[in-house]
Amino acid sequence: MVEIPNDRSVYIVVDGPKAESHESDVRITRGLVEAFAASRRDVDILIRDDNLGGPLGIPAAIDWVFEREDQALILEEDCVPSPLSFPFVDNILPSLAKCPSAAGVTLNNCVAARDIKNYSAPFLSIFTHNWGWMTSRKCWELLRPDPQSIGAMSSSKTGPDVRAVLATMFPGDLTAQHYWKTIFESLLRGESYHWDYAYSMNLWLAGLKFIAPPCNLVTNIGFDERSQNCKSKSPNHLLPFISNASDGSASGLFHALDENYSYKVFDKLNQAIVFTPPASSMARSRQFLSRGLRRLVTSFS
Repeated sequence: MVEIPNDRSVYIVVDGPKAESHESDVRITRGLVEAFAASRRDVDILIRDDNLGGPLGIPAAIDWVFEREDQALILEEDCVPSPLSFPFVDNILPSLAKCPSAAGVTLNNCVAARDIKNYSAPFLSIFTHNWGWMTSRKCWELLRPDPQSIGAMSSSKTGPDVRAVLATMFPGDLTAQHYWKTIFESLLRGESYHWDYAYSMNLWLAGLKFIAPPCNLVTNIGFDERSQNCKSKSPNHLLPFISNASDGSASGLFHALDENYSYKVFDKLNQAIVFTPPASSMARSRQFLSRGLRRLVTSFS
């Protein structure tokens, strides 16, 4: 595992067990966290007796951190950052402060990790990829998602025009627009709630972006049969990260931010790789057609 630099304050939140069968695992986790805290200074731990789960628990954990800090790099327990993540974020902070369209920094770059395209400097992206990211208290307070705010947004007569926003965010990409429209309309109707999707919606409604690194700096190892929610492995999360500054693909890490933004440069590739690859697009099309046929049959019955 990657060492966290000793000069960093570390905040750890441990959720309570969701079921009795999880109590043993939670006790083991608490023991590991307490041993880690005893091995270094400046570690704060929040142990929950109750299980808030991801949709409510993760935003509440971030709230707790921002009661104490103005900026934070956020990692879920199954996300492993590159040793270069910390100096990269430190280096990019001045650019973040001077870039009003940026709400934070992501450590993820699936496109470069797949050797599809190399980048010469950090750049702006519409994707946060919340398995390794940094933001400020100010931006979190502006964009923080919760079911109540989504409900109020959907009931308002002046609620967001999702289609117009997505047409701006994904110009000419009808597949991407349909993909995110389905997710956001489900959020607004109260049919499902995912905090990261709600966060992305708030980000795009505010017209903000994230700063992405020229190479991948995080990997998510929590996708296998041992996972509580994500049993199947995802190639998008298990991609390798760059760990050595002498590696040629890391050469642009400490260059100045490229503020020129174009959807075609990175985000269109990212959308196609992570969210709407051909196989999943075909599956969604079949699901859409099947649902439409069921409705048609019902209307005639």
